Amino acid sequence: MRYVLAILITIITSTVLGQTNCSTAGPYIDNGFVFYNPSQITIQRCYTFMSPSDSINFSFELATTPPGTCLDQPLYQLYNQNCGTIDTANSDGLFVNLTPNTNYVLCYSVTCSTGQVAVLFTSEEIVLPIELLYFTAQSTSNGIDILWASGSELNCAGFKLERSTDVSNWVNIGYIEGAGNSQQVVRYLFEDKKPTPGVNYYRLIQYDLDGDFEILQTIAIMWNKETQTSPFRYYNFLGQKIK
Repeated sequence: MRYVLAILITIITSTVLGQTNCSTAGPYIDNGFVFYNPSQITIQRCYTFMSPSDSINFSFELATTPPGTCLDQPLYQLYNQNCGTIDTANSDGLFVNLTPNTNYVLCYSVTCSTGQVAVLFTSEEIVLPIELLYFTAQSTSNGIDILWASGSELNCAGFKLERSTDVSNWVNIGYIEGAGNSQQVVRYLFEDKKPTPGVNYYRLIQYDLDGDFEILQTIAIMWNKETQTSPFRYYNFLGQKIK
């Protein structure tokens, strides 16, 4: 009987979710909470957000009054900014293959079989493909050694290195395969044997297994064949000096 009831609740909630008005979405607030007074049996809301990464995991935790029974997790649905359906309802809140810096609309719905929703808490987990620990370089008589390390990797295909002398025109100088999936520190080394005398700019680009990529960091280092000094200048992915 409990099994049939759970299926019935899911069907009703999915139907209601499909009717949610995406166009009324308001801005998403991470670690926010909403009070419902009076408490409600069914909750439906939509939020707009800009994706900072290619994967985001949303979570909406419920507090009911009196203590009752709701779905373990609300049902979530993803739309583009024009309210076109991207992903049908799912119960884990995880959406992947998003385009970073792109606007989306998230809608959710939950129905309680007993009790009513009084408070709802929001949170999100940005699933980054890589945790970059450092990206640095050192000058040698033979060129420039470029070093970086990851603390964890998720579906990481590899890294492309590019060099520039003006932060506008970039040349691909090499590619190193990533660890794929790892929860341990992985260290990488690439030797640039043909740097340009003077300032060399390097940027590290990480590629996912699905082809998505992200510019992780840009650094600058002076190279002189006769003098192996390594004064650094740090730049963000737009080439703007930050240190």
